[in-house]
Amino acid sequence: MKTVGEIVRERREGLGLTLSTLARAAKTTKGYLSMIENRRVAHPPSKQVLEALERALGIPNKLRRAAEWECTPPAIQAEMARLAEHARRGEEFAQWVRSSTERLGGAAALECLVGSDELSPRLRKTLGDGLAAWAGESLARPTPRSVPLVQNAAEWVVQGMGTGVGRMGLVTYIECPELIDPKAFATRVVGAAMAPDYREGDVVVFSPTAEVADGRDGMVIFGSGHAPTFSRVFFEGERVRLQPLNLEFSPIVVSRKRVRAMYRAVWRFQKLD
Repeated sequence: MKTVGEIVRERREGLGLTLSTLARAAKTTKGYLSMIENRRVAHPPSKQVLEALERALGIPNKLRRAAEWECTPPAIQAEMARLAEHARRGEEFAQWVRSSTERLGGAAALECLVGSDELSPRLRKTLGDGLAAWAGESLARPTPRSVPLVQNAAEWVVQGMGTGVGRMGLVTYIECPELIDPKAFATRVVGAAMAPDYREGDVVVFSPTAEVADGRDGMVIFGSGHAPTFSRVFFEGERVRLQPLNLEFSPIVVSRKRVRAMYRAVWRFQKLD
C-alpha cells in the first residue's frame, strides 16, 4: 500500500498543484507538506490535516486509510502482505483455469488440463514447490472416466460425438482410467483385419485429441457412404496407407483429401481366454 506522502505527491502533481497552492488549501505550511511527501515526519499527520488534504485533493478517506496502515505494526503488515499475495496468486490461477477451459472447449475440457504440461508450473507459482508437488501428484493419480460404447462409429462422428446420444439410443458406458479426452469414445472390433493384436469383439477406445502418428493404430473416417476403417496408419506423401495387421487382408491406399478424420486408438479391452 502507498504511503500518505506518496499519495499526496501523486495526486498533487496529477492535478498540477504546487506545494504552496496545496498548503494554502489545506491550511498548513509548504515546509510541513514537503516533509510529508518526502517521509521526513516521524508519524502520519493528524486527522484534521489528513481530512483537509483529502478535501483539497478530492480523495475522501484515502489518506486516513493510508495513515492507519502506516501505524500498523510491521509484523502485521508483513502477514497482510503475505495473505494478499496468496489471494492474488489464487485469483490469477482461477483466471487461467477459466480461460484455459474456454479455449479447450468448455468446463468438460477441464480434465485435459490435468495431463497438460502447463499445470505443474502454474501450481508451483501459485502454491510453492512443496504444495505444488503434492497437488500435482494427487491430480496425476489415475481416475476412471465414463466413455460411451458406440455401435456405429461413423454415425457417432456425424452426430457430433455426444450431441446425438439421445437419438442414437446409447445407454452403455465403460470406465477407462487415465483418460483426459472428454470426447473419447469406444467401439467393438468387427472382423479379423487387425488380428492377432485385436480380436473381433474387443473394445477399443479412440481419442479425437490424440495425434495419429505414422505407424500408430487408429480409426479413419471417410465421407458419407463409406464405413470407417480401423487399421495401422502410414503417411506416404499425399497418400495414406491403411495397413491391416492380418496379412490375409490387403492394405488400402487413399488420398489424404478423402480422409475426414482420424482417431487414435488409446485403450483396448480384451476378454481373456
